[in-house]
Amino acid sequence: PTLRNELIIRLLYQTGLRRGELTEIRLSDIDTDLREINVHAEKTHLNRVVFYKPSLNTLMSRWINVDRKSLVTASSEYLYPTYKTEKISPEQINRTVRKAAENAGLQEEVYANAEGNVQVKITAHVLRHSFAMNCLKTGMDSKFIQELMGHAKIETTERYLQTMYDDVRDAYRKRGPPTA
Repeated sequence: PTLRNELIIRLLYQTGLRRGELTEIRLSDIDTDLREINVHAEKTHLNRVVFYKPSLNTLMSRWINVDRKSLVTASSEYLYPTYKTEKISPEQINRTVRKAAENAGLQEEVYANAEGNVQVKITAHVLRHSFAMNCLKTGMDSKFIQELMGHAKIETTERYLQTMYDDVRDAYRKRGPPTA
């Protein structure tokens, strides 16, 4: 479903959610008035609240109040039931992201791992990293990013700072002032 898939991708990008966390969101976890989602993080056991932008209001409302209700599994308590199951799987979330990137002409094969599985450029986890990097680039404090991403340790969040430092250094070397 196109609307569902668009909402999945936009929600991952705007919230920094892990794909497994997205699968566990229940309708009761969402406050559409405040644009807040209560997240139950199985990985860290740190529950938190994430926020989404007004740009998702229409998609969220249409998914919850129209498209989702047309599913056989509409009685599911989860935000994303599928045609056959009570909730979408993390693997299906990743397939959705990968396929959307392919359809947009953005997907690239990066390499094949030791088992011969092809690793691609755009995945659900890349959207999580993009969320963190964009928060840093716009000046958000790393403690706030830690909270939003559900990192148990600030050191995990600070790895993004190193990546940002590398970006700044590379940008300076490419576009900095010419030598006098």
